[in-house]
Amino acid sequence: MAIYFFTIVIQYIITILMAIIIFLILIRYLKNLLSPVKTIRAKVIDKKTFMIRTVNIPYHVSGNLNRTKFSITFETEGGKTIELLCNNILYDGIFKGEEGYLTYQGEWLKDFRKE
Repeated sequence: MAIYFFTIVIQYIITILMAIIIFLILIRYLKNLLSPVKTIRAKVIDKKTFMIRTVNIPYHVSGNLNRTKFSITFETEGGKTIELLCNNILYDGIFKGEEGYLTYQGEWLKDFRKE
């Protein structure tokens, strides 16, 4: 009886935690979506990639569930640094040290036109 009760409690806790995570992801997405689109002069000072493993399932059962995230850090004319998320196409076309016009929305890199 006690094991059944703890199983139910753990299921509720997991469900609540998943709902909180989904809510936080949605809030972050909406914050970026509702942010104004800005264009400024900037210089590329760093590039990063990082892997996110979405599910802990053996590769042969489910395929590759890893996701790669890309971010580029820019320095503005005023010396402020901005780290922005981008897709792999933008990431591959931008190189450290380049200068140009940065267009971004919230945490999203929209475009970078080199000079």
